[in-house]
Amino acid sequence: MHRSSPRVLALDDGFFPLEYKGGRGRTVLAGIVYDEAPVYAVLRLILVDGRDATEKAVDMCRELSSRDLGPSHVLADGVTYAGFNYLDLHEVSEACGAPVTAVFKYRPDAAAIERALRSHFPDHEERWRVIGPQVLAAYPLDTRRGRIYVYSTLRDRDALKRMIESLQAYSPIPEPLRVADMTASAVARAMLRAGML
Repeated sequence: MHRSSPRVLALDDGFFPLEYKGGRGRTVLAGIVYDEAPVYAVLRLILVDGRDATEKAVDMCRELSSRDLGPSHVLADGVTYAGFNYLDLHEVSEACGAPVTAVFKYRPDAAAIERALRSHFPDHEERWRVIGPQVLAAYPLDTRRGRIYVYSTLRDRDALKRMIESLQAYSPIPEPLRVADMTASAVARAMLRAGML
């Protein structure tokens, strides 16, 4: 059977109150398996400004593989989550056995990110060691729906563009990431109201 788009895992984080900054609270990391439509959701909690997003994304991939839902591509909404928690895209790619692409609506401001890390985190050098190369190497990708910026472990830019375009609906941002964003935000707000975050 011909597939018009790949099975992807789309990752995004949920809402959190500002008082959670500095590791004082958690929020949701949502993973949406999208196989021409959303077919499965997997959720983890990550520490705001923590360093566990990569570990939780890897754990998601292991769960999905055990359910025969392993993705052929992982889409991430940028590389920083829950404040300055972050993904190591190469580590996630290796664990998932699939390419990982970070999608940015706008060109990431690497200098501003580095300044913020230096100002607020004693371990800023370690965080920047992972975050820096990924945001510095983000490049523009002109698609049928408009320009986005990406950093990907998939080096074939033409193949990446075709994949991204196959997942676009109404905007340059691939539809699985839009669904992951809505899911993460709704679940986080519901958990917060219930006193679960």
